[in-house]
Amino acid sequence: MNDPTLIPPFAPPLQGRLEMSFVGRAVPEDMINLFRGIRFRYMDLFHVDGMSLLLEACAGTLETLRLDLLDPHGV
Repeated sequence: MNDPTLIPPFAPPLQGRLEMSFVGRAVPEDMINLFRGIRFRYMDLFHVDGMSLLLEACAGTLETLRLDLLDPHGV
């Protein structure tokens, strides 16, 4: 009862389109854990620490990935 972790009553997997910029590693990790998985088909990522977590989580559904050549985390 004293655990501050948010637990939604129903957590469908996130899907569709994801656009992220300037995000720390904790956000993708928390998002995957909170929603018990994600299934995005399109991702536009720039300066996202934890990009590999997102790519691994969406490996079966990802159709389009957009990265920027200047992104220090996208190399």
